Amino acid sequence: MDIPQDFIRREARDIEAAHQVAMRNDRATLDRLVSGDGASGAEPTDAAPNASPADALADLILGPMSRRRVLMFGGAAVATSAIFAACKGATPSVSVVPPTTLVTVPQGTAKDVAILRTASSIEALAVAVYTAAIKTGLVKTAATLDLIKLFQSQHNQHGDLFQRSTRTAGGTAFVDPNPVLMQQVVQPRLAALKTEADVVSLVYDLEHLASATYQADIGMFDNVKFNTTVASVGATEARHVALLAVISNKSATGTPDGAFQTDGDQVNAGTGV
Repeated sequence: MDIPQDFIRREARDIEAAHQVAMRNDRATLDRLVSGDGASGAEPTDAAPNASPADALADLILGPMSRRRVLMFGGAAVATSAIFAACKGATPSVSVVPPTTLVTVPQGTAKDVAILRTASSIEALAVAVYTAAIKTGLVKTAATLDLIKLFQSQHNQHGDLFQRSTRTAGGTAFVDPNPVLMQQVVQPRLAALKTEADVVSLVYDLEHLASATYQADIGMFDNVKFNTTVASVGATEARHVALLAVISNKSATGTPDGAFQTDGDQVNAGTGV
């Protein structure tokens, strides 16, 4: 099935616009965590009996950030959850004296760090795979080549975000492609590439793996504010999966989930890092 190049370019523009909004929201969330405005640790599951409407809505969205709630409220709730989180407890007591020295306090736990390091290793792997795919010269369709370059750029930004999140959580950022996935999954596929279709199939599978991982990560953080980061990145990856599924005709060939996302192929936290 031939996909019109105008369709690919139009979808790419939409994905990039949503991606940029998500990146701005995520950077704002991390800035609040670093500045001390966001408390670490798990948030209460249910709002307090006398909680304000804003507190109740924040607890509903963020605590805990289950996959069911993500599906219930959709991408808009995920994108705005950082705003609600910032609103929680934002009015300080008049008796509190601001400290004269800024002390950086880790905003996550060892589990949070492991999840974030694994995520950044997947993003570095994606950048490496897209770089290799471009260098093969096998992708001849102009719109598809432009799309691959766009996705590579977005993965680079996602990797930077996860690395910064890891440092915010109190860990050491992982900056290299995931060695386990590179050896077991990627290298044999790269060596076997012969056509543009092979390239699209490889990057589809990689995007599917990333999307599944981030979906599975939602709700796993001890500091629930990192759920916003992984959910927003996961939303972009899911759109990568959907578009690549159409380009490769996977959505119409009986592939188990086609353009749809599941968490069956997720990479467990700590793998390779």
